Amino acid sequence: FDPFRIPSAYAVKDGTRQAERLLQRHHDDGHAFPESIALVLWGTDNLKSEGAPIAQALALIGAKPRFDSYGRLAGAELLPLALLGRPRVDVIVTLSGIFRDLLPLQIKLLAEASFLAASADEPLHLNFVRKHALAYQAEHGGDLESASLRVFGNAEGAYGANVNHLIDNSRWEQEDELAETYSRRKGFAYGRSGRPVQQTQLLSSVLAGVSLAYQNIDSVELGVTTVDTYFDTLGGISRAIQRAKGKTADVAPVYIGDQTRGDGVVRTLGEQVALETRTRMLNPKWYEGMPEHGYEGVRQIEVHITNTMGWSATTGQVQPWVYQQLSETFVLDPVMRERLAKLNPTASVKV
Repeated sequence: FDPFRIPSAYAVKDGTRQAERLLQRHHDDGHAFPESIALVLWGTDNLKSEGAPIAQALALIGAKPRFDSYGRLAGAELLPLALLGRPRVDVIVTLSGIFRDLLPLQIKLLAEASFLAASADEPLHLNFVRKHALAYQAEHGGDLESASLRVFGNAEGAYGANVNHLIDNSRWEQEDELAETYSRRKGFAYGRSGRPVQQTQLLSSVLAGVSLAYQNIDSVELGVTTVDTYFDTLGGISRAIQRAKGKTADVAPVYIGDQTRGDGVVRTLGEQVALETRTRMLNPKWYEGMPEHGYEGVRQIEVHITNTMGWSATTGQVQPWVYQQLSETFVLDPVMRERLAKLNPTASVKV
């Protein structure tokens, strides 16, 4: 791939459509127009889609990539409000470590888009990036560039939020521990220079105003309950948002953009977990086939259940029937429980 041509022209168009689909779904669920959105970006997903999730973040801000006369990525530019037709959304981007390593030009692109939006002389009710940056600057001081930092990730050389490890090893007691771990690991802001600076206070401030959290999935092989990286990142930031808002605040909804078929569809996290539970965990073709793979098959069953619990721990948005039917299928059925225990005693105990 050519990093100077990400996002591609097609990705820009597709990202714009997906951004509008997300805003429409949020509106259809009865919510007001979101001033701030937390968006999780992974490196491999952007490589496979030529940067569509990056373009989605730009579209929400009301920006687009700027290319030089040779067609190489040179930065960002804002779309006029008249052309955008809606307010600019304040997008808080969190990056995976792989994204940071592979796409440094795109980090600068996103950082520049946020800075340009914060610097634009526009009405605050039509530019939430500027509204929030000016408010933070008035309260904490500093320059506008620091107040407009919106791209967060790990320190150089570090990967993951470690929320998944805490949950997998049962090394946490309160949800705030998960939020604290996430914020410490992902509290490094990347500006137009591309160099990370620890900005934990800024991260907490911007997360307090987030209306929803969102991430795309683009593989039929991997779902949000298949690997723990999803709840480590999207779940982790959801828990950090809740802590920043306070325990009495409403829980920010979490959405999943499923890009695996057709034009894509936006689901709530609860809907996505329910879909994957029905089609995999509670599907006899799936769970009867797993024991045929011996100890590894049992481990896969345990992984799905642990990952489902990870979503409950980080978001609280898994429906009760999911655990009821999982228990009836794998724990309360003595025949199934014995089969699992014989093949993999360690994994079956965790189930």
